[in-house]
Amino acid sequence: MSIKSKLFENLFNPETTKGFVLPDRIRSEFPDDRIEGNYLFHGTPGSGKSALAISLGKNYDTYYFRASIEGTIDALRKGSDLYDFCSTTSLISGGKRKVVILDELNGVSRQFFEALKGFIDKFKEIGVVFIGTTNYIEDVETAIISRMKLLDFNLMPNEEEPYRFAFETRIKAILSKIDVSYDQDGLDALINRSYPDWRGVLQDLQYLHRSGIKKIDPEVIKKDVYQYNALFDLIAKGNFRDPQKWLPVIREYQNPLAVIQGIERELFDYLNNNHPSLSPNYADYIIIIAKYVDMVNRRVEPTICLRALMAELMKRTFILSNKPT
Repeated sequence: MSIKSKLFENLFNPETTKGFVLPDRIRSEFPDDRIEGNYLFHGTPGSGKSALAISLGKNYDTYYFRASIEGTIDALRKGSDLYDFCSTTSLISGGKRKVVILDELNGVSRQFFEALKGFIDKFKEIGVVFIGTTNYIEDVETAIISRMKLLDFNLMPNEEEPYRFAFETRIKAILSKIDVSYDQDGLDALINRSYPDWRGVLQDLQYLHRSGIKKIDPEVIKKDVYQYNALFDLIAKGNFRDPQKWLPVIREYQNPLAVIQGIERELFDYLNNNHPSLSPNYADYIIIIAKYVDMVNRRVEPTICLRALMAELMKRTFILSNKPT
C-alpha cells in the first residue's frame, strides 16, 4: 500500500509518548507510558488528546468509546458491550489493566453524564481506568471533572517557543519521508494555517501530497492547499437558488462532518487569499458555521447539516453582495 493511500493521522502518529509534540508537563504524567488513574484531556482541537489516549491504551486492554456518537444511557447499562468489557476479565489480554477511552465527552447529554458518574465509580473499584477527551471542558459536568485529573492541552506562555520548534521539526521530518521539498516561507505559511492544530497540518500535508505537490512555497499555500475549493467557490458566487448546480458538488464529498470542520477551519484564509472583497463578511459566515457545528455536536444528521450550511452561506453571500451601498 502506497503512502498516498494511508491516512497521515495514523501513519505519522508516534508509537510512544516520547514521540508526541507535547509540553513536558503532559509527557511527564506518563513515565514509561503508564496510566495510574483517571484523566480528562482538554484543550484546542487537533492538539493530540485522542491520539495520546489511544497510544497510551496500547499497553493495556482498551475499549475506545466515541462518546459523541455512541453516548446513550443504554451504552452504560448491563448487557452493553462497554459494560461487559469493564466487568469481565479478558483472556486475550492476560489480565491486563482495563482502560476506557471516552472520546469527545462534550457531545453527550446531561442524562448520559448522570449515568456515567455511577458507571465510573462502580468500575473504578475493580481497577478500570477512564480517560476522557474534550475540546470544550465547560460542556463537561462538574461531577465528571471531579472524578478525573485534568490535563490542559492548551499551551502555556512559557511552552510556546519549544513547542513551535518541536512542531516544525516534526513537519520537516514528515516532508523528508514523503519526498516533498520546501522553502522556509512556504513551511511557515503551511504551519501558520493551523498551528497548534497538529491534525489540521497533517490533513493539509496529505492533501498536498495526494495532489502531487513536490515543493511547498507560499504560492502553493495560497492557491493549492484548500481541500474544499469547489465548495468555497460556490460560497463566493452566492448562487443558492439553483440546487441543480450546487447539490451535485456537495454530494461528491463522502465525509460531511470533516467537510463542515474544514469549512470552519479554512474559509477565512480562502476568502482572504482569493476573494478579498468577501473577507470582511467573515463575521456573518462564522456565525452561520457555528450554528451548524453545534447542530452536528447535538447529533443532527451531518449530511443534512452540510447541505443547509452551504445553502445558508451562499444565501448570505448573495444578500451581502446585493446590499445597497
